Amino acid sequence: MTVKYGEMENLVTPVISIDQYKPKIGEANETVVVAFEVASEQPAKDLSNLMETDIVDMLDVDISSGPNEQNKYVVFVEFERNDDLNKKIMEIVKTASNVTGITEWKYTYFTGTETMELNEDNLNNTIITDSNEYVMRHSVKQQNEELERIKQLAGI
Repeated sequence: MTVKYGEMENLVTPVISIDQYKPKIGEANETVVVAFEVASEQPAKDLSNLMETDIVDMLDVDISSGPNEQNKYVVFVEFERNDDLNKKIMEIVKTASNVTGITEWKYTYFTGTETMELNEDNLNNTIITDSNEYVMRHSVKQQNEELERIKQLAGI
């Protein structure tokens, strides 16, 4: 089935998730998951199919097996973590815009505490595109969390 311009209006949430889900392909330092929330199963399948047939180079597209806590289905799009990542995210969102009519997107991301306006500048400032940098940043964060846990257990 081909999805037409504007056909998915009011069916997709205008806030996407970037780098907040564990990838199916590869490790988190190699792969970034972009997630779109969709109102029901059939539109999620349609959006997934549209993205799979798009020209944007991605690793995989999948749909959640059931609705999430907000009763929405999630379309997961996996990309390789590299210098082209943010450009590819913007391109796949443009594809989604064509069928949803959404012109202003926002996103949440792994270490972020707030919702950001989706644009390439914000992505460049918040999304880690280098695999080695990802490992370094997240290993330090994990060490700090473990240290805090040890302090808590020790009563310090």
